[in-house]
Amino acid sequence: MRGVVIGFIALAGISMTSGCATLSGINPPRVNISDVVPEDVTLFEQKFLVQLRVQNPNDFDLEVKGMTFDLDLNGKSFATGLSNKQVTVPRFGSEVVDVEMISGTTSILRQLKGLTGGVTGGASPRFTYRLRGKVYLEKPYSGTLAFDEQGELELPRLDEPT
Repeated sequence: MRGVVIGFIALAGISMTSGCATLSGINPPRVNISDVVPEDVTLFEQKFLVQLRVQNPNDFDLEVKGMTFDLDLNGKSFATGLSNKQVTVPRFGSEVVDVEMISGTTSILRQLKGLTGGVTGGASPRFTYRLRGKVYLEKPYSGTLAFDEQGELELPRLDEPT
């Protein structure tokens, strides 16, 4: 469990670029994870607060009325997230959006089983990730913008000197 939480914290520093837009005349926002905080752990599910930074590459404000996303780790579904928080992302600016993310115990166990070398010995654990989702807009255009980013994350071993 600790290795997965460390993985999310390490993801915080990785920039995630958005995919193709569903609205013409508008550039899709860039999305990256700013922070991941475990909130509630039960036998069947885990809840995290994820802060996503939404960057607006357009010459006009974006009125975001919600977001949804799916997070895959190592090619397997890991968690889903959503937010109904409304935020204005200024032109050529950015804002942080709080998003609730839910993961099932099976997803956590599958990731822990897949760690090669463990977190404290052998090779450093590696995760591939894919974050895909939608930003729902109110103004200036009603509709959605899709984002989809993939990458790889290597976790530091806990026994490495700092």
